Amino acid sequence: MRIAVFLPPLLPLLAIRGAMPLAHRLPPRLAAWLLTGAAVVLAVCSTAALALLAATAALRMPLLADLERYSLTVVSHDDRASIRVALVAGALLAAAAVGLGRVATQRARAALATHRHSRALPGRDQRRALHPGGPAGLRGLLELARHAVTG
Repeated sequence: MRIAVFLPPLLPLLAIRGAMPLAHRLPPRLAAWLLTGAAVVLAVCSTAALALLAATAALRMPLLADLERYSLTVVSHDDRASIRVALVAGALLAAAAVGLGRVATQRARAALATHRHSRALPGRDQRRALHPGGPAGLRGLLELARHAVTG
């Protein structure tokens, strides 16, 4: 693999330098969308680069070479990534997958707890304001206030 595979994991370090000036020059809403979009793109590119580096370790496995009938010498001949780099990339990719699983589990538990809490509220109007399908934000608060005043 060429240097292009090693570049995407390093790009977020370079993007940090431009994020603050950009955030100060743009309106807050546009800056938030732009920085969020850039973070997603950089994360996807970094994950893809780690996956490619980890794949170089998988391609060097003799069992896989026998199953898929390719030559290990041909695969590793033009490969600039060492086996250590490939294993570290695989470990980082696995750590990212575990972190993603933990965050997803925590979010699911929080959503379930919110749903249980909203179902336990005494009045129908309070439940509608907190329920994901009900009115949200200011609109929900205004509707609750109107119902409280009118009875």
